[in-house]
Amino acid sequence: MRSLLSPVLALSLLAVGLPAARSLGQESGSHSIRGTVSSASGQPAGSVWVVLDREGREIARALTADDGRYYVARLPSGPYSLVVRRGEATLYRAQISLPANAAYDVVLR
Repeated sequence: MRSLLSPVLALSLLAVGLPAARSLGQESGSHSIRGTVSSASGQPAGSVWVVLDREGREIARALTADDGRYYVARLPSGPYSLVVRRGEATLYRAQISLPANAAYDVVLR
């Protein structure tokens, strides 16, 4: 079982430039996904959540760093919905599959 990051640890990771990631549930795997989230004009989208869910169940999430980067590790292979959220608002949604989409950049429109 994976532990959740505490808010203090998540803020510490962001302070050194690493995006905070939190895996939920009991599934574990050997795959990861990384990328950047940016606006249509190319500006990085910091402090938005990149959420991975499967069959309506959230598997993992990462908070983007100031430069828009995110990273989530220890994911099982297979299909996911990748959703970018700010608060309750959904900014982006796509269907992805791991390991094929191990690098996935998002441009918000």
